Amino acid sequence: MWPFRRKDKRQAGSRDETVLRVLLDTQELCSFTSSELPAEKKPVAELKGGQHLLHFVDSAGNAHSFDLSSVFAEGGRFLHMSVRVGSTFAVQADCIVTGSEDENPQEAYQSGATIGVRFQPFMLPEFTGDTGELAGKGLFYRGLHFSGSITPGNVSVLCLCDYCKKSFRLQSFHAGFADLTYFYCSGGPHTLVASSYIEDAPPILGKADMASVARFEHRLPQCKECGGSFRYMNPLRCPHCREPFIDFERHPQEREKEYYGNHLFGSSIQCFCCRTSRLPSLKVMLAMFMWWMSQRRERLLKTFVRPGTLRQMQKQCLSGRPCFQSFVPLSVKKSLRPRPTLFRAAT
Repeated sequence: MWPFRRKDKRQAGSRDETVLRVLLDTQELCSFTSSELPAEKKPVAELKGGQHLLHFVDSAGNAHSFDLSSVFAEGGRFLHMSVRVGSTFAVQADCIVTGSEDENPQEAYQSGATIGVRFQPFMLPEFTGDTGELAGKGLFYRGLHFSGSITPGNVSVLCLCDYCKKSFRLQSFHAGFADLTYFYCSGGPHTLVASSYIEDAPPILGKADMASVARFEHRLPQCKECGGSFRYMNPLRCPHCREPFIDFERHPQEREKEYYGNHLFGSSIQCFCCRTSRLPSLKVMLAMFMWWMSQRRERLLKTFVRPGTLRQMQKQCLSGRPCFQSFVPLSVKKSLRPRPTLFRAAT
C-alpha cells in the first residue's frame, strides 16, 4: 500500500534544509524544513483569476503542479489548505474551497454548501523507498480513497499523470451504494455505468467471471464521445496524453477492489439501460436515491426538504461520515501517529 511506514535514515549532523515549498503561481504560501517534520501547515490562498497553478516544489527543484482553473470556474475564490509532510517525507494536501474570505470553511463544508479538493499525495526525494510502484495503481493505493471510509459527494480529487505529469480533476462515485458497475472507454477518459442487476453484469467487489463479463461487454454501446469501446479491464486514461492512469490491464488485482468509479470533473457519465434487468428492492432504490441526493448537496436539499427538517437530515447523513480524517491507508494507520487535518467529522 501507500509507503508511509519506512523511516528515513538521515545522517547525524545533516543540515536543516528546506524540503518542500508550496506556491500559488509565484507566491509562496508555506515551506517545510527537514528538522520540523512531521508537520502540518494551513495556508489560505486567494484565487484572483481563472488561470492558477498550485506548485509543490521539492529540494531537487521538481514541481508537482495542479491546475486550479476548474476550481475558480466553479466559484472558488479562497483555498483553506492543510498541507502535511510526514517523517517519512510523504506529502499529503487537501483544501476546503469557499467563495469569500469571511465564510467559515468548516461549517460550509460540513453543511454541504461548499466543496473539498484532495491533491494526489507524493513522496519527496528524501524518501529512500521505491515510488515507482505507484504508477498505474488505483486511487485506494495512491491514497486518494480509503477502505472503510466513505468519500463525501462534495469532494473531488486532483491527480497527476504518471507520464505527462499534467494534472486533471476527477469526480468519484461509490458504485456499491448506487448498485452500479462501471466501464472505462478504450479511446479516452470516458465512463459508462450500468445497473449491477443486469444479467452477467460484473460484481462491484471481488473477482468477476470473465466469460459472463465478455457476454455483457458484447451488449455495451460504443462511446458517444469518441466511438471507443467500453471494457471491464480498460484503464482510466489521462485526458491530456491518453496514457493509462488507473491501469487495470497492468494491475488486474486493482479492478477487484476499486469500488469507486471516476469521471472527469464536469463531464457527463454515459449510461447503459436494459429492460431485462432485475428490479432492485425498495431498500436499494432508497439508497440509490440518497446517493443521488448527496451528489447534488445543499441546493437539492433546500429544494425538496422542508426547512424545519433540513438540519436534522444533514445531521443524520453526516454524523457517521468520516471527513478527510487522514490520508493514510487502513493497513498502515496503526503504524502512524495521527496528524490533525483541516477536515473534521460533523458532530
